[in-house]
Amino acid sequence: MDYTKIWVITATRKKQSEFLKTTMLGKCLSLYKSQNYFQIKVAIENKEGLPKIYNRFIEDSRHDPAILLFVHDDVFLNDYWWGQQILNAVNQFDLVGIVGNTQRQKAQLSWYHIVGENNTAEPDDPNNFSGVIGYGTKETPDFINFLGNPMQPVKLLDGCLLAAKSHIFHEHNIRFDERFDFHFYDVDICRQFEAKGLSMGTWPLSIVHKSKGSYPDAYKQAYNSYLAKWHEIP
Repeated sequence: MDYTKIWVITATRKKQSEFLKTTMLGKCLSLYKSQNYFQIKVAIENKEGLPKIYNRFIEDSRHDPAILLFVHDDVFLNDYWWGQQILNAVNQFDLVGIVGNTQRQKAQLSWYHIVGENNTAEPDDPNNFSGVIGYGTKETPDFINFLGNPMQPVKLLDGCLLAAKSHIFHEHNIRFDERFDFHFYDVDICRQFEAKGLSMGTWPLSIVHKSKGSYPDAYKQAYNSYLAKWHEIP
């Protein structure tokens, strides 16, 4: 199957008129408006969970194959050749991200954190990490986190950016689990890919992510749902 286009799939709370002007992703994509290799698929003024949005576009791709790039609206793609990078990445792995973990522990809290002593969150062994990511509020990062060599097979990926060829989802009957809304959908989708014997890996694509992540009450609720789904006890 010849993949020649990328669907940039995102959701934003902003209005249509605000998306390209005020979000990091929108401002980035506006710089590439002369390019025709990608199409923007955005849920405007969104109040639904990301899995619902992502699944809707996965279904739309059933008869219109595309590389599906799921990305948060607070991400800036500051790699001039990001389109070619994404194409190279999905030709190497079934599911691609920016940073991830080469291992997966039982009841893991995220791709980065594990359950430590007294049930507290603590970073996993640094030797298990893969990829590089920038953080900040502009197109240039305030901080670059060099986690480990990219282009490695991994078990878990950060959901700020994920990419895959559309036929993977249809041929293997994989969808984002809509019970997770805005938290834990990335860990869960990686579990699904792992269960189907599909490959996952990180790629050296330069991005800046505005959010470093946190663990609000909603995340804890999603974590409990994840444990119940996969029959795990921390």
